Amino acid sequence: MGPDRGGAHLMALCAVSSFIWLSYSLEKHSLDEKIRLSSFSILFVSSIITFGLSFFSGWLPGATGRFDDDIGPLKVTHVNHPPRPRRYFLPALVACVVARVELFKWVEYDLQCSKPALECLLPLALLSIEFVRHVSPKAEADNEDDMANTVFDDVTAWFLSSKSMLVLSISLPTYGAYLALQPSARSTVFCSAADPKVLVVFSQWISLGLDSAILILAWRILAWTRTTRSRVKTLSYVLHLSAVGVGFIVLLTKLTKTASMASSAALAIKGIDSLYVFDIVVDSFVFSALLISGSLFLCDSTPLNLTCLITCVGGLFAAVHGVLQVGSFTSMSAFKAWFPLLMLCLGFSMFLFHTNQRSIFFIRRSFLVLFLFLLIVGSGIYSFLASKIIREHALHKLIYDRRIGQDRWLRHASISSSLRVAAQEYKERNDGREPPKGFDAWYQFTTDRQSVIIDHFEQTRQDLLPFWGMKPSDLRDSVRALSTEPEMAIVTVKDKAVSHSLPPESPHKQAVEELVGMVKTFVQHLPDMEFAVNLDESPRVLTPWADLQQLINKGKPGKLSLLAQRSLEQVADGVSLRRDAPGPTALDAHHRPHLSPRDFRQMNAITCPPGSEARSGTYWDIRDLCVTCLAPHSREQFLANWDLSTRLCHQPDILKLHDFYLTSPASPPWQDLRPVFSRSKTDAFSDVLIPLPRAGEEKMEEDAGKSLEMKKDSLTWRGKMEQSNPSHSLLRAGHQTRLVHMVNNATSSEKTLILLPSASNGDIWTYERTRTAELNKVLPFDVGFSDCAAGSACDELGGAAPPADPLDSRYVLLTDTARGPPRRTLAALRSTSVPFVASVFREWYSERLAPWLHYVPVDVRLHALHGTLAYFAGLSGRGAVNGRDPRWDAAAADASWIAEQGRRWAGRALRREDAEIYLFRLLLEWGRLVSDQREGMVFRVGDKKEKEKT
Repeated sequence: MGPDRGGAHLMALCAVSSFIWLSYSLEKHSLDEKIRLSSFSILFVSSIITFGLSFFSGWLPGATGRFDDDIGPLKVTHVNHPPRPRRYFLPALVACVVARVELFKWVEYDLQCSKPALECLLPLALLSIEFVRHVSPKAEADNEDDMANTVFDDVTAWFLSSKSMLVLSISLPTYGAYLALQPSARSTVFCSAADPKVLVVFSQWISLGLDSAILILAWRILAWTRTTRSRVKTLSYVLHLSAVGVGFIVLLTKLTKTASMASSAALAIKGIDSLYVFDIVVDSFVFSALLISGSLFLCDSTPLNLTCLITCVGGLFAAVHGVLQVGSFTSMSAFKAWFPLLMLCLGFSMFLFHTNQRSIFFIRRSFLVLFLFLLIVGSGIYSFLASKIIREHALHKLIYDRRIGQDRWLRHASISSSLRVAAQEYKERNDGREPPKGFDAWYQFTTDRQSVIIDHFEQTRQDLLPFWGMKPSDLRDSVRALSTEPEMAIVTVKDKAVSHSLPPESPHKQAVEELVGMVKTFVQHLPDMEFAVNLDESPRVLTPWADLQQLINKGKPGKLSLLAQRSLEQVADGVSLRRDAPGPTALDAHHRPHLSPRDFRQMNAITCPPGSEARSGTYWDIRDLCVTCLAPHSREQFLANWDLSTRLCHQPDILKLHDFYLTSPASPPWQDLRPVFSRSKTDAFSDVLIPLPRAGEEKMEEDAGKSLEMKKDSLTWRGKMEQSNPSHSLLRAGHQTRLVHMVNNATSSEKTLILLPSASNGDIWTYERTRTAELNKVLPFDVGFSDCAAGSACDELGGAAPPADPLDSRYVLLTDTARGPPRRTLAALRSTSVPFVASVFREWYSERLAPWLHYVPVDVRLHALHGTLAYFAGLSGRGAVNGRDPRWDAAAADASWIAEQGRRWAGRALRREDAEIYLFRLLLEWGRLVSDQREGMVFRVGDKKEKEKT
């Protein structure tokens, strides 16, 4: 590419940058769940954009006359103009595009069965065609007749015309890009034996052939157009015809589900919102830029040159990113991270010389090759320096740090030594707001019961904060409206007495009566009120971020609240998706339609602030482990911050990896804020947590008679396969089915990253990829479904297991069900077993528990489950791992410490008395919120003194 061809430089730069942008943003867009409709929309909008841009083609090169076939932007030594196209090339090109869309949908549907980075082999697929045309006979003849050539000229001529050098200049960067784009770690989403794995991989190879055909046909068609305007118009026609073909398939597939064309069209556009439309428009503009710039570049070179250029640049970005990850648990080998970059830099340099490109992207070849050389050297040095030696297991440090941190947390949670200090602490922790009326009675109630938690009630503060932005009368009306809802009870406090609304035959009567019994212990200090209790395990209120923040800022104390409210309203008007989002409103409470899992995930996503990962789009690459998603709350491979790990907004992949988000909710949640008191919730929900007893858990007898050493040496989990016909995504990506498959039915190709003692030096730890099935044989797992619905997939998962009490084992794994939090959590904490908790739900006591001190936290991705169990159970004498005995003794002291600390802490901070204290404080706050004299219902220490004098 010569320096005088600035337009060609610009086209190449635009093509490469738009391709990289699309590749990066595609993983975060909301288009993947409607692939056909999204493809139709992008093709159709792009056809309109390209047709419109054809009238401004004068700004592009070649608009005023016939293209010069002899002077291409690559300035290669041969003529690049292809043979004249045939008449059937245009319909063949459209057919290839439509077929490519269909194959992409098929592969994406079973993405966990696909081969990663197979698309990087496209230059090799095109090489066979370019191989025949590469050497110019005229150039060879000229070289033979020129007797004045020097040895350097002969070597240069040989290099430019050698087919072996062509193969090498294409193969090296292609292989480097293939290695660089391999996932650093695979997720635990599995390819079932019932999945067509062979067909999926075969479809990828067919897709590779279709990509080659599309490029060659487009090259043959567009290269014979006379001007840039006609070239861009032809491109718009191809896009339009392709959109028609894809749209026909969309309607055809919907007709199989509905009886009429109108209902098929309505079903096709169901669930489209403003975010989806925005993604379509943006992607269409970028896609148009890619096609136009790529077409202009393609027609003056060859498909091989275009694809190799994109592969080299895209691979370099991926390889540099891989080098920067050296030292993390997914990239411990400096050489493996540096080698793909070496292949890319060498291959890219050879490609530049072999195609005789004097400059590219406005950069001279000599400077670019020098930069690539410096990149090789610099990345090699960085890889060597960034690689680290692990001399201590990460969990040993985590457990030690948690012991130290818990002492600081406990001091912060129990600062108050008197009522005056408690009132001041309340004010400082609640934005300057005074304590509620009756705070003195609550403080006395707390001290009488010797609570270790006096000042830390952050969960209550966060739950009630939005309701300060609502009028008391609206809150009371909302509670009354909830009385007609199913699975809802109304608890009434009136004239120092408490009652509930459940009929005698209700299956939830015992739980509500136990709740009422707790209220009776302090009801004489409560004002009159009503509150609605959700009796279902699933939370019910899912308010969008903009609406919630508007209420929070409106209810802030102080003069700045009005200003904050106005500024937030302006933001909310621009970003709120509430009008477009699916889900029920206050007007259709009794006629709420069935909510699909996709719509439910979307409702969860818009509870995140704009710009967050979960809000900006869906994460569809569930085949690979999302390392960036787990990095904020992890230390190396292991979960370090449990509170952060339950937050959705920085980890959108969780929406595709948990049963709760992969099933339709029994009761579609409300999006307008309602005062619903629930037993548990995820971070996205706005329910108010309440200590509602769960049948069989509060009265569970402690197994103090059995020490940890006396119990069965295993990690035990028992679940229930509730659905007889689980959906495709739920079966392969749900957290319970992933667990059962990973432990009981792992294939020979599945591998797990685990921290092991080094084979050469037992004092050094290294992350190694080990066959999952091999680890399952040596680790003491006892996992399975003890209750399988008829016709369920238990046999396919290898998950049927006899009933067993997990508390009879040393380690008990607690996971969420599809509709609620982990079962028997309190019972496990009160036992002498070590609780392993994998959950995204919170309950009233969650903020009081410390991971690695009271329980062992497990990320719901389950990528570190084997490594975590291996730390506590040990591997010495259990069998060979990677061909050797790791000689890894069990951390029995740490396991005993966690089991004992959890049991003691449950006896100190998770008692019934502690639940009553939590409930007392919560209802004092609620009584103030629903009172018309809200601002006057405050407690001041002076008021206490005046009362004592009286």
